[in-house]
Amino acid sequence: IGELVLCKTLNIRYKFDIRYEGPFRIVKQLTPKTFIIQHVKKPTLYRQVTTDVLLPIFERNF
Repeated sequence: IGELVLCKTLNIRYKFDIRYEGPFRIVKQLTPKTFIIQHVKKPTLYRQVTTDVLLPIFERNF
């Protein structure tokens, strides 16, 4: 909870369509594989998603 993730885009039609949306922050865990996520830049946007559409974001430290 509190981690940053990207959410997989459904219905990709073309090769260069956007595959992931985000960043989102994990707000709540409903079941072991279901989460509620909130968009970082649009705080009113919430989604209920499963772990198969989430991609974790890692901070780069050089």
